[in-house]
Amino acid sequence: MLQWLAKLFGSKNTAKPAQAGNGENTLAAASYLGRSPVLNRQLAVSGYEFQLQLPAGIDPATRDALLLDKLLHEGGSLCSGRRLTFIPLHPLSLNLPQIERLPTGKLVLQIAALEPGLPADQAAAIAARIAALRGTGHALALDCALADQTSGANYLHIDVKGGDPIWLLEQQKRCNNAYPNTPLIARNIDSLEMLDACRKLPFQHFQGSYLDQRREWAQPRIDGGRTVILELIGGLKQEDVDFKTLARIASQDLNLYYRLLRYANSAAIGLNKKYDSLEQAMVLLGRDGLRQWLTLMLFSSKSGELDAALREAAFTRARLVESLAQGACTRAECEQAFLVGLLSLLDVLFQMPLAEALQNLALPEAVTDALLSRSGKLANYLNLAVACEKGYEGAVEELAKECGLKSEQVNDKHLSALSWALEFSDTLDELDKAGGMPG
Repeated sequence: MLQWLAKLFGSKNTAKPAQAGNGENTLAAASYLGRSPVLNRQLAVSGYEFQLQLPAGIDPATRDALLLDKLLHEGGSLCSGRRLTFIPLHPLSLNLPQIERLPTGKLVLQIAALEPGLPADQAAAIAARIAALRGTGHALALDCALADQTSGANYLHIDVKGGDPIWLLEQQKRCNNAYPNTPLIARNIDSLEMLDACRKLPFQHFQGSYLDQRREWAQPRIDGGRTVILELIGGLKQEDVDFKTLARIASQDLNLYYRLLRYANSAAIGLNKKYDSLEQAMVLLGRDGLRQWLTLMLFSSKSGELDAALREAAFTRARLVESLAQGACTRAECEQAFLVGLLSLLDVLFQMPLAEALQNLALPEAVTDALLSRSGKLANYLNLAVACEKGYEGAVEELAKECGLKSEQVNDKHLSALSWALEFSDTLDELDKAGGMPG
């Protein structure tokens, strides 16, 4: 992590590598976690759904047991209450002993529909088990068809992938009529167009792989605050520009002005000194520290609907790419890896081609190569991080081998990066709220 950020927010990555519950076995060694965000109606991240990528033909109970094992061993910090954690399970997995060890609260068991032709006694046993889990405080998200055969769901979910608009409207109406007070989740949204369609219906949550999708953008979207940030970064490229000039540029945006003062004073904790001028704050951070802070601030604005979710995704990816590089790269290369992960979503944020979005940033050649041509050492870690997010079958294992990493290392780094990003993103929000805007 960049040193100045570590001082400012702390680096609390204390997770230990997972240990196999019953000894290493082939499946556990080849299983990689994938995740997808769950957004609320305001398009902020309300939680994450985790999946496990395994070879085809693995029975649901084995798959679910491995998923629960990994989350229990490596994902304790995800149950801290910052976001919901959704765990998709087959109905026949509800008697797995790992479920008894799961914490209640922000963790949601997401149960699929019963298979057609399931014997009546098994269906009754599943309904009884669901009722028992509800009685012990576990939160449940049930497929709408399953909800008809049991009771007491905290959430309902509909798999919208491949569904046409008429079918989707009918399913949503049926669920809302039958369970009017139960929040409804649209699952497996695979495009921004489907997200738009689901948002026109009374779904409360939206899960899928749409967040970082690229599409034809009519025009770039850079707000005034980001314009000032880019001007400042451009000014830092000129060695003859002094901090007085940079402070004058920053003064064009009062929000940026006061945020920088607050962050500088947070960084100065322990120095027994308070900075009242922007020029002094910039001197404290230095040119490199200021450039790093401004790069992060590109993602801090929330002028677009998906900006908050994109910020969280960018911070997680940045931390993960950095973490994957640790041990095989120098400190400088790890800091560059953090930039690679962070800036890899800049085109989606700015709604313009990545090459154009990067042109005002003075970046090392290794960073530019990784971002624009996916070449060089850092590109391998970026590709692996993206594959972890998407849960690409087979690709994660192959990319991990190229990076010299095993599954337990990748999964541990993945979950630790997400935990760090949630804390970091929430810390930024808390600092903003605490600072306020002077009247």
